[in-house]
Amino acid sequence: MRKLKYIEPKDPANDDWSVVEVIVTEEDVRRDYYPYWCERMKSLGRENRISFEACWIDYKVVNWAEEIS
Repeated sequence: MRKLKYIEPKDPANDDWSVVEVIVTEEDVRRDYYPYWCERMKSLGRENRISFEACWIDYKVVNWAEEIS
């Protein structure tokens, strides 16, 4: 199972900018992000580009994530 790691601010709404490391699995992305991503691609007229692999790459890019073992 592939995993990604990235960092994000803890709670910027409450002025807590301390760094939090986030690790997500392939299954997390498939369950929590892929349905949203598919809808966005459809709304942009990119039905022919919908695949989980494309979503995985977009998730990595958007979150500045690195793949870990």
